[in-house]
Amino acid sequence: MVDKTEAGLDRRRFLKWGAVGMAVAGLLGRGRTAVADEDREYGHGQRGIVSFFIEHKDDLGLSADQVNRLKTVREGFRKTAARIDADRETAFEQFHDLMQEDEIKLAEVETASKKIEALENERRIEFAKAIAEGKKVLSKDQLKKAKELRQKGMERRRS
Repeated sequence: MVDKTEAGLDRRRFLKWGAVGMAVAGLLGRGRTAVADEDREYGHGQRGIVSFFIEHKDDLGLSADQVNRLKTVREGFRKTAARIDADRETAFEQFHDLMQEDEIKLAEVETASKKIEALENERRIEFAKAIAEGKKVLSKDQLKKAKELRQKGMERRRS
């Protein structure tokens, strides 16, 4: 086995940014891995929308109950994401170990790669569920106002 702290990098950084990440990205047919946190953008401008709602509670006219419900949704996602991220890190380690063998067992590498991909997909789905739950907390008028606020923010960043 090869020491996972090669080149003086700590284990987590090596796994996240090192050869494993590049190998997995290549096997999954992507230019990058899907290592993400709550605020990474998945899709059309849905970056941390639940947090956005909470940050703009006064602008949106949210009640204390709505804010508490949104915080519950956000914390639920964060806990689920932390579990998935830990599982994904373990899967990366297993993949890395398989790639360090003198004779690479392609069937096992493929299984490990698919597990990583499944965990990444699970995280995206959980993110989408959190967005859907968060949007259900707001009224139609509040959602419309949130969309307008986000649009104004994007326009300010472009100029």
